[in-house]
Amino acid sequence: MLCSGFGDCVLGVLGSIVIRGVLWFSHRLLPRFVRFFRYRGLVLFVPEGVFNPVYTVSTGLIIDALSNVFRPRGVFLEIGCGSGAVSIFVAEY
Repeated sequence: MLCSGFGDCVLGVLGSIVIRGVLWFSHRLLPRFVRFFRYRGLVLFVPEGVFNPVYTVSTGLIIDALSNVFRPRGVFLEIGCGSGAVSIFVAEY
């Protein structure tokens, strides 16, 4: 059973609409104003149409892990779908 009552289902649907609206706003409108990603000394210009890592925590977590734990040497392969911040960080530092 997904909902315990009619009210729970309505609140769930309304909540999902609100979350979709916030995500739409952050991915469609904010990139026109937020064009730079700054983290651990890395300053990266992110052109319009490229996913900006400002909106997620995963890029920061990966950079932290690479700088504190793994310390890649030699060949490094990063399969991403955005600005390339992780690869640039590894190449620079």
